[in-house]
Amino acid sequence: GHTYRNHYEEARISEELDKQKVISISIVQQPDASGKAVKPKHSFFAIIGLILGLIGASMVMVYQLLFHETLISPESVKRILKLPVLTTVPVHPTVVTVG
Repeated sequence: GHTYRNHYEEARISEELDKQKVISISIVQQPDASGKAVKPKHSFFAIIGLILGLIGASMVMVYQLLFHETLISPESVKRILKLPVLTTVPVHPTVVTVG
């Protein structure tokens, strides 16, 4: 009975304070915040992004070179198609004449 009565009294007092719009605040510790504004470190994130981009591009390039079967050289034609190479034709840039 004694505990119930204490809780009832505390609830009644809280309700009365709420009706009067009274707020009870007790400070446990003084706030500790620096006066300097917090800003994102743009240069740090730019460098990290550049490094991650280069690593990702390098990984894609290595993957393409190792697992993508393209006919780049006569040796790759022999290896992939298992056919002998009779001749190769070098690629020359086209010459455009204006006249």
